Amino acid sequence: MLFLTLFIEGMIALSGLLAVLFLIFGLIGIFVGIGLWRGKRWARITYITIGSLALLNSVISMIINHSISTIIMNIIGMILPVLILSYLLFSKKVKAYFNRRK
Repeated sequence: MLFLTLFIEGMIALSGLLAVLFLIFGLIGIFVGIGLWRGKRWARITYITIGSLALLNSVISMIINHSISTIIMNIIGMILPVLILSYLLFSKKVKAYFNRRK
């Protein structure tokens, strides 16, 4: 019975920690989104960095886990980030927008 109590208390603490981490990541996402909206170069660089790391994580996940469902889900999940990263990296209009002087 003691093990069950300790397990439940640990899960409650872990869920609280995860909630705080998701809140922090969400606030960072909002902060970067506002920076992108306002044309801040740091926000473009931050999104490109985080997006590239996320894509790398998806590729590594596909290599490690050979399940067809995981591979399909990762490929589908990579479509939008690849499009956004391509737009931020290669569009002349985007480069001009983020390189303008304020």
